[in-house]
Amino acid sequence: MGVHGMRTIPKSILLFLFTGFVFLVQHVPYLGIFLMVLGAPLWSVVTINLGFVLMAKEAWDRTLPRAVVVLPFLYFSIYAGITIAGHRQLSRLRQEIAQHNQSVHVAFDAKQNDLVVDTKVVGSTSPLGNVPGNLLGAYDIPVVYGENGNPRIASHMSYRVVTKKVCDAIGRIDPNVATLAFQANGVFDLNLCLLRQPEDPTKPVLTVTTEETVESQDWVLPTKLLAITLTNASNQSFTLMGGTAAPFTWLPAPMIGCVLDSAAPAWRCFAEFERDAYAPLAGKNGRDLDHNANSAAIAAALGLVAKPASSRINEIASDPAAAQNLQLYQEKEHDNELKRFHDLVTDLALPDWQFPYLLQHPELTAADAPAMVQALQRAEEVTTSTRGGRPHNVLKYHNNNIRFVLSDMIVRLPEDAYAPLVPQLVEAARADAKNTESGVGWSLQSQAPAFMFRLGDAAPTEMADLFAATLQAEHASRDAQTTAVLGLCRAGAEYAPKVKDDLLGLFASTDRYSGGTMYLHSALYVTLLRMGMKDAVVKDSTDFRRDRVFQWYQDKFATVTPASPKEVCVAVQ
Repeated sequence: MGVHGMRTIPKSILLFLFTGFVFLVQHVPYLGIFLMVLGAPLWSVVTINLGFVLMAKEAWDRTLPRAVVVLPFLYFSIYAGITIAGHRQLSRLRQEIAQHNQSVHVAFDAKQNDLVVDTKVVGSTSPLGNVPGNLLGAYDIPVVYGENGNPRIASHMSYRVVTKKVCDAIGRIDPNVATLAFQANGVFDLNLCLLRQPEDPTKPVLTVTTEETVESQDWVLPTKLLAITLTNASNQSFTLMGGTAAPFTWLPAPMIGCVLDSAAPAWRCFAEFERDAYAPLAGKNGRDLDHNANSAAIAAALGLVAKPASSRINEIASDPAAAQNLQLYQEKEHDNELKRFHDLVTDLALPDWQFPYLLQHPELTAADAPAMVQALQRAEEVTTSTRGGRPHNVLKYHNNNIRFVLSDMIVRLPEDAYAPLVPQLVEAARADAKNTESGVGWSLQSQAPAFMFRLGDAAPTEMADLFAATLQAEHASRDAQTTAVLGLCRAGAEYAPKVKDDLLGLFASTDRYSGGTMYLHSALYVTLLRMGMKDAVVKDSTDFRRDRVFQWYQDKFATVTPASPKEVCVAVQ
């Protein structure tokens, strides 16, 4: 009877029961996350709509009472009425905004003026965040500016569309210069890219700013109204209107489920109808200019000529402005970085620790090499502080980035400037290892392996002893152990007798299957080979996983012997 009874329950009711059950299960976070990955919050769009359709059919077939037909009728008709009302309201609002914006005309000539978009509106979450890229991609304007959050070199950032070859030549070595993939109307253009770099306007400026959006909580049509202010060089202001609305979608889309809200963070459950959340108020549909109709309104007010970047590629390729500005920026950055670098070496103060230009030109700091080493030694000095009523050893200069920057610059020095510094550098490395073992700061071994390797090559005996001590240290981090192992690998078979037991013990105790320790394990493997201990790295025929890992090692390091150059000493993962 139980089974027969279940079969007689109408399918529409079963769909509603299934929807409710899935919703309840999603309230349990562990199960809910699994269902969220499977798209469970979207299932209700199908189950609810199909349930009401089946309910109407079942009422017609008398599986359900005829009066039940009123429920799907009310569901679809009320939803349609509210949705139509919302879209009519949206249409009226768009007409009002269009009439207002059409009356705004601001004198602007891209050859005579520069356009600046206020920094507050430049960003992925800003209502005007895509304006620079939109205007550059769709209109005949060569450059758009925004305010620079780091005004050390320039108070503005320039945005230009350039050829992909230009961006490839610039690369990503300077954090102040960004090369971004370029897209127009949602489609990537592989021949062009967006270049952002420090640069100040040189012509009379027209500024685009905006205040915070004014939100309406109207349930039929919530809106976020935006006032966009255009201010010319004569300080005359003009206001455009823009923003977004969120009407209901034409097809009922009941979303019932739970999701992880990473911003809170919290596990959030909801039951609501889906909306077209980014319907633009200054345009007719969300596909205008990468879903940002505000850009079109600004362009119309300025009288910009529509001309896609793809049709201007010859002009873009022949425009020398980007290259000239980059050269000027580098010259300014060269002088500025040298001044900040000298301040760092003198005072060990590091409010800004980026030196992208000097890192690419170590010859500029070669004369200051002795001062850098002295600064590194001072950065290892220890003092005492009181915590919880008890004295503790701490670094005198608390910013670990000081040591990281100094070591990175020292390791790039030309050989004639580097060689005389080796004895002092060894002492600094010893002090660093001692501090790390006593729990004072992170170590150069864990954070600056390139520094340790070059020093190990220059002073193999002293540094081999230091690396060996790291393997025996109680508090050495995994990264420090990996650097020490690879440093011993570079030292070669000559040092095998004094570190054999430590290497073999660490090799046996290191998990080769964990993503965190496999890097260290592979470093141990290649080190044992180069130190002539190949017999110690054998397969374990009783463990398939271990056998598979060793096969991979054998393929990777098949040619490594004690006679191999030190360049083979690398860890892989």
